[in-house]
Amino acid sequence: MRPSRTGSPRSSTALTNSTDRVIVTRNGVPVVVVVSVEEFESLEETLEILSDRDTVAALHESDQQIAEGLDEVITEDNARARWIR
Repeated sequence: MRPSRTGSPRSSTALTNSTDRVIVTRNGVPVVVVVSVEEFESLEETLEILSDRDTVAALHESDQQIAEGLDEVITEDNARARWIR
């Protein structure tokens, strides 16, 4: 691996503290994307969630319920009064 021409210590510090991505090109063509470990782990988690059909179906159902106004917020007190009689 060759050293970066753009001062890598400064670049790695900037990436550590943000969700920015650095795209490395070769002859103007993107070849590598550099992200912080935190951002990488977040992307992996998102991919895991989106690859689970049951979870995606539940998310779609939730979106539909919100769109239909079925997303009523129920406080603990309201829940007790409603279901514990």
